[in-house]
Amino acid sequence: MKAPRWVRKFQRQREWYKTAGEVLKIINEAQKGGPIGYALAGLNVFGQILDTMFPGESAWQLLRQQDYRDTDYSIGGFLCELMHRSKLPLTVLPVGLGSQIALWENDEVGIAAVYYGDEYGNGPYLREGDEAAFIKVIQDVIWSNGNDLMLSANKGDAFYWRGARKFRLSPMPDPGPYIGKKRPEDFAARLKRYGRGPRTVLLRGPTGIGKSVLARHIAKLMGGGTTRTLKIASSTLRNCRFDEDIALARFFQPTVLLLDDLDLSEKKNTEEFLTMLEALRAPDCLVIVTMMAGTDPDKKPEMGDWHFDGMRPGRIDETFTFYLPDKTDRDLILRHYYDRYGVPAVSRQRQTAIVKATDGLSGAYLGEVARRIQVHGIDEWKTEVQNVVLTAPKPGNGDEGDGKGDKPSPPDGEGKAMVTG
Repeated sequence: MKAPRWVRKFQRQREWYKTAGEVLKIINEAQKGGPIGYALAGLNVFGQILDTMFPGESAWQLLRQQDYRDTDYSIGGFLCELMHRSKLPLTVLPVGLGSQIALWENDEVGIAAVYYGDEYGNGPYLREGDEAAFIKVIQDVIWSNGNDLMLSANKGDAFYWRGARKFRLSPMPDPGPYIGKKRPEDFAARLKRYGRGPRTVLLRGPTGIGKSVLARHIAKLMGGGTTRTLKIASSTLRNCRFDEDIALARFFQPTVLLLDDLDLSEKKNTEEFLTMLEALRAPDCLVIVTMMAGTDPDKKPEMGDWHFDGMRPGRIDETFTFYLPDKTDRDLILRHYYDRYGVPAVSRQRQTAIVKATDGLSGAYLGEVARRIQVHGIDEWKTEVQNVVLTAPKPGNGDEGDGKGDKPSPPDGEGKAMVTG
């Protein structure tokens, strides 16, 4: 049976109560000894107070006396940093010179951490049976800033003890609209047919066509407004250990986990990443992976074209391939950006010419074309389009496909999408 909170607080302070009693005894005895007695009593009192403030016992020993045990989480330092944002009452207990125990407690849970000055030392410490309540506290802190979050990690080879000062969590801005023949609603409706259970989806295609934006729209639609989306970019994953990735997914428990801009072409990393995907699957979590890849709308995919070593259902269940926008979609995207940037009306003849001249550009580059036309004027469109084309990846050379965006639509069942966000 867990003692009431007021009892536990009394127990933690019992050394001070004992000290007060000893001090009273010393003062009473000192009255019999004159000036020398008072001097010796003063030293005795000072020693009693020092022993109470800085006991010989370690923080670990004191926590064990209160039935706390170290959890040994790989991201324990990061979790303790999150605890400082929680609404639980915080008590700081000095333990020895320069060290202290941070203790968060209410009637449901007790959580402790050890600090040396302002540096994280160890923790979190929990009592037996408190882990479920601790995870709930952490999730309340994590998602208090909104349901669309991005996790980043410090770069380099620096050592971060249990993730302390390594991770940063920030809310994501609105993704903006998504424009394409295939709507986010279509993908969400398809995925919902599978019902409850884990699912991992790969979105592959050229850079700048809106895979990440599509993924975020799918996430919102899948959860009906209550989806918790956590985005982790490939640069962050490269700076995380395998056990840290698993721990992050366990404590965050997102509805949708978005792993953005991953490279599955390097064999030395692919097997480990796919193993991680399998481990990340939770009963009600949708994992969406985006990947840059060259795509050819004229080539009918053959067996093995979308396969990677170690890839199988249970790791990646479904793949959607995307292509550069054709002339119809380029027209839609450009007009969207015209409205956004306030470009004056463009004649049909000029618009037809601009659409033709921008063949091979993804939505991100089309947005730049519209922005330059707004700044420099419609009469300069040829120069500005040419400048943007020269800075874009060459179609047919890796990431951007083969530049045949005006060809017929790809085979049935494949996505064809572009972005305006």
